[in-house]
Amino acid sequence: MEVRELLADLNTNVGKVQSDTSAIRAQNDEAHKRFSESLERHTAKLTLLDNSIRGNGGAGLNERMNRAEWFIRGVRRFRWLLIGAALTTLGAMVLTLIVAFVH
Repeated sequence: MEVRELLADLNTNVGKVQSDTSAIRAQNDEAHKRFSESLERHTAKLTLLDNSIRGNGGAGLNERMNRAEWFIRGVRRFRWLLIGAALTTLGAMVLTLIVAFVH
C-alpha cells in the first residue's frame, strides 16, 4: 500500500470513530436526561415524605404518634383505675354480705 492509501484508510477510520463517538454521546445525553428527570421525581417524593414526617410547620407524623401514645397511656391508666374501683366495690359487697350473715 502506498502512503496515500494508508492516509485515506486512516481518515476513513477516524471518521467512523468520530461518528461512533457522536452516537455514543447522543445516547449518553439521552440517558442523562432520563436520569435527571427520574431524580427530580424521586426528590419531589422524598420532599413530600419529609414534610409529612416533620410536619413542615404543623403537626407532623412524629408529633401525632406521640400524641396517640400519650392517649393510649391515659386509657390504660383509666382502665386500671376502673378495675381497681370495681374490685374495691366487689370486696366491699362481699364483706357486707359476710357481716350480714354473721350477725
